[in-house]
Amino acid sequence: MKSAPQAGVNPEDSGDDGAILMFVLILLCFLGIGVVPVVAAALANAETTSVSGSVDTGFYAADGGIEYAIQDLRAGNVTCGSQSTAITIPSSLDGPGALPISASATCTTATTSSTSILTATITSSVGASTKEKQFTDYAVVAINMLAPNRNASVESWSSVQS
Repeated sequence: MKSAPQAGVNPEDSGDDGAILMFVLILLCFLGIGVVPVVAAALANAETTSVSGSVDTGFYAADGGIEYAIQDLRAGNVTCGSQSTAITIPSSLDGPGALPISASATCTTATTSSTSILTATITSSVGASTKEKQFTDYAVVAINMLAPNRNASVESWSSVQS
């Protein structure tokens, strides 16, 4: 004769109570082990991208200072001589982190009866705060001051990061 089942006990219970809980915990551990390196790599890539972007921006800002100085010289807005002449760069062109661009030019003029060639050595710098790197561009430019559109040719251009 069979006895009546006790309350709360399943007679067909196979004894694997909590096995699914163990399976889920093990699965979460493996997922956690796999997610940590992925998140670490993503954070490292984000930091590298940020640094690379500020370096590019610094160089572009220094290049912009050179371009602005060339246009000022071509337009005759700056009187440039053998002494270094500061060229005012508008704050709207500031470099990374709103660092101002400083530019200066040293010029010599060779004049003949048909030409007046202004040769300018231009230096443009961005940075130099304790947090940012210094980006400096140097350019040597020849400008025909008698030509109707004051043609300019770049003789040399170099960029330096310090």
